Amino acid sequence: MQDLVDAIDELLRYIQPAAHGENIEAYLRDQLTSLREGAVAATEPRDVKNSANALAGFCTEHMNWDSDLYRRCIALVEKVRTPQRGT
Repeated sequence: MQDLVDAIDELLRYIQPAAHGENIEAYLRDQLTSLREGAVAATEPRDVKNSANALAGFCTEHMNWDSDLYRRCIALVEKVRTPQRGT
């Protein structure tokens, strides 16, 4: 699960400069923080599946699908949905 937490932290650092007020990055930060908290406590990726699905729904509804930020978010979701062996 540490690789998932690390990936979330990396994305949080990426969006932090723009995450203020009521913009997409601020809402995304809240979603990612929730996913991170679940991932820290989880023993398997399936333990955070609901949080990952919420993140996917948020991204799909509120983000430009052709943006780097959207692709990075969906990559996190895929990390949960298709975990690597041994993780």
